[in-house]
Amino acid sequence: MEDKEYIDWFNKGYSLSAYKPELAKAIREAMRNETSDKAQGFIEGAKQYETEITAEKSRIKRHQNYKLPAANSKQEPTKDKIQKEK
Repeated sequence: MEDKEYIDWFNKGYSLSAYKPELAKAIREAMRNETSDKAQGFIEGAKQYETEITAEKSRIKRHQNYKLPAANSKQEPTKDKIQKEK
């Protein structure tokens, strides 16, 4: 029964962090000293959401400057290609 309660509160912490992050953070701070399955599930669910969002933002930032050339554009040869052709 304890596992079900933990999972339920983990999901609540995760979901609330997605839709109301300020409220989730306040609840997490209020529960930080509690050892119950409810409190630990909520705290860890909120942390999991924050971890995933941070990783996603990092991934987006890494690929932000990566641009593919347009399919109909002609790329000019680089200096290396010009020298090899001669």
